[in-house]
Amino acid sequence: MRTAESAPDTAAPAVSGRQLAFILTALTAMGAMSTDLYLPALPAIADDLATSAANAQLTIGLFFAGFAVMQLVCGPLADRYGRRPVLIGGLVIFLLTSAACALASTIEILLLARFGQAFGAACGPVIARAIVRDLYEPRDAGRVLGTIATAMALAPLVAPVLGGWLTVAFGWRSNFVLLTLIGVALIAVVIATVPETQRVRQPDALNPRIMAANFASLLRQPTFVGFSLCVGFASGSLFAWISSSSFVVIDYFGVPAQHFGLIFGIVILGFALGAFAGSRLTGRFGPARVVGVATHAALVAALVMLAAGWTGWGGLGLIVAAMAVCFAAAGVTIPQATAGALGPFPLIAGTASAALGCWQMVVAFLVNGASSLAFDGTPRPMVTIALLCTAGGLLAYHGLVRRRSS
Repeated sequence: MRTAESAPDTAAPAVSGRQLAFILTALTAMGAMSTDLYLPALPAIADDLATSAANAQLTIGLFFAGFAVMQLVCGPLADRYGRRPVLIGGLVIFLLTSAACALASTIEILLLARFGQAFGAACGPVIARAIVRDLYEPRDAGRVLGTIATAMALAPLVAPVLGGWLTVAFGWRSNFVLLTLIGVALIAVVIATVPETQRVRQPDALNPRIMAANFASLLRQPTFVGFSLCVGFASGSLFAWISSSSFVVIDYFGVPAQHFGLIFGIVILGFALGAFAGSRLTGRFGPARVVGVATHAALVAALVMLAAGWTGWGGLGLIVAAMAVCFAAAGVTIPQATAGALGPFPLIAGTASAALGCWQMVVAFLVNGASSLAFDGTPRPMVTIALLCTAGGLLAYHGLVRRRSS
């Protein structure tokens, strides 16, 4: 039985490393842009579609669910057919479903369209990570992914500010119109410039038995599991903020919707600084040590945030400051732990990227569901969930990553 075959030459022109990094950043940011842009519009969506805040929040949760499911399909597809065709197909799906979101007349239609939108958006980060693994060895991959994560932080830094102003000026649907236009632009850029980077096709990658064996081989690798858990739990602390911050900041603390993006941006700036620091430090200390420092810092910040959220001491300012530290820790952890997880699997980088991304989105979906169910109009559920996630990341680091790396 064949297990690999040479990839055919591609007609796509070569691009410089800097240009490719910029394009990969945009692709990696698709999921974040698809959510962060319309966060300030969640209260307006609930009002306009005559639904509850919990149902409006569910548009985030279903997106996470679709994102997780599609990654499991997208990765093996990319290992079988190459990065370019799967990426272009995903972008077409993203374009069409973004337009459907803009035209949704009921919350049910919006929920369905958001679920479909996630299918298209998932192809961006999965294939971007696979391309990085195609081109770089693990330590260099950590540096590149850290640089991409630093630049990617601009998306959630700018998106809520832009989304807030669009919502105030043109209504919540304008956010999805913009996402549709972004889809058009990405399709054009990928077709014109992104090369095929997969050197060896995996002709059996879609065989159910082979797929199961590939995923099982990942789960038997403790370092992959440990780093993946660190990525998932770090992401969970972020999604605790993403799921509830607009209601906490706008409704509980009374901040105007058009100013929400500025507060959100302060928190995201922490992620950018963390990603930048991680990309510089990992070459010297290695992914495991850098992730270890970040997971400890996240837990300390989460404890401070828990005290502020439950007692009211320090108000919104202390919650935002502590969450910015959690985001900085996640900015270190996510790209460096990703590089550590994917490093041992060059031949099934797409499948490994998919498994990692799926777990990340499963955590996001669970966090969003817990945030929706527990939301009581106060910051308490948000800060409690963030603490639980940071504690989980620290346990994963000590239980698997540090033990295997020492």
